[in-house]
Amino acid sequence: MQKSMQFELYCDESGKFRFRGLDKHGNEILRSNSYDSKDAAMQALDFMKSAAVEGDIVDRTDERDLKNP
Repeated sequence: MQKSMQFELYCDESGKFRFRGLDKHGNEILRSNSYDSKDAAMQALDFMKSAAVEGDIVDRTDERDLKNP
C-alpha cells in the first residue's frame, strides 16, 4: 500500500537543509524554511508531523483577512 505522503530531506542550492512533502504522485505540496543543520531540519520536520495532526485550520480567504494577514 502506497502512503499518501512522503517527506524528503535535502540540501538546497545555498547548502542549507530543507524538507519537502510529496503527495502520492510525487508532486511537491509543501516546502520548509531553510535550516543551518540537518539536525535542526529533522527536528522541525518531526515537530511539523506531530503538530499537524492536532493543528487548526484557519481560513483567511475573507477579503478583510487578506488586507491584514
